[in-house]
Amino acid sequence: MDTQMKRIIPLTVYFILFVIKLGAYFYSGLFVVFAEAMHSFIDAILIAILFFSSRLSLKPADSTHPFGHERMENIASMMVSTAFITVVSFELFKGSLRKIFSHDVQKYYTGGIVYVILVISLLAVIGMSVYSRRKEGIYHRTVFVETFNDTLSTISAIVGIFLVSAGYPVFDGISGLVVSILIAINAFLLLRSNASFLLGKSPSEEFYDRIMDVVNSVEEVRGVHDMMAEYIGENSIHVDLHITLPPEMSIEEADKITEKISMLLKENDERIKVALIHVCPHHGGKRKFRVK
Repeated sequence: MDTQMKRIIPLTVYFILFVIKLGAYFYSGLFVVFAEAMHSFIDAILIAILFFSSRLSLKPADSTHPFGHERMENIASMMVSTAFITVVSFELFKGSLRKIFSHDVQKYYTGGIVYVILVISLLAVIGMSVYSRRKEGIYHRTVFVETFNDTLSTISAIVGIFLVSAGYPVFDGISGLVVSILIAINAFLLLRSNASFLLGKSPSEEFYDRIMDVVNSVEEVRGVHDMMAEYIGENSIHVDLHITLPPEMSIEEADKITEKISMLLKENDERIKVALIHVCPHHGGKRKFRVK
């Protein structure tokens, strides 16, 4: 099974869970089950958007996007987290509060079928969580975060339904409130993880140390300074640096050295997709910007 087909599996699972949870809501009348159904629906939409954006991110660089289109996944994830998920979370939050403070007497059906559906859902998301944890990339990281929150919300729903069946109907709204809060937390986590990439996140200090070692390994280089690097995708880095060469060296010789360094950098770290190297006759600081 190829990678694209494997990515469809979580989408299919979440859509099936949405359908059976929605059916359980119409059967039971429990708001928390409706909240769980909407949670699965949100997950299906999010994963679908990430699936298609991941394909668009493979589009090669062009004249208008010289560093490629890999940030498309980050943009898609932020769009969902800040808009769709947040709105649904807010609406579920309001609905849960109405349930908590409502004095209407409503008959609930908390039979075994509702528990069976939620337990099946719990086992499904745990299975996807274990699978996604072993994979790398924003797609699998997002699925892992989703499944982790789904596990907590489903357990909350099961506990809430048990308390409702024990004669405490207020826990229908309380459990729904917990689910809405977990969705909001999930939105915040996605927003935070993707914003750093769109703002031009820089690699670690260890990355710069390795870059310096590689460049200094070239015999003609007298020093390296003013290094800058940023992520231009989930696993793609743009590096910009200055090297010190003997002032008497010809332009042709210097150009060959920069090509050699660029090749060495990309061989040393496959995440480096673009390496811009400037030749200087003087020395400078290791990094152009440093966290104090």
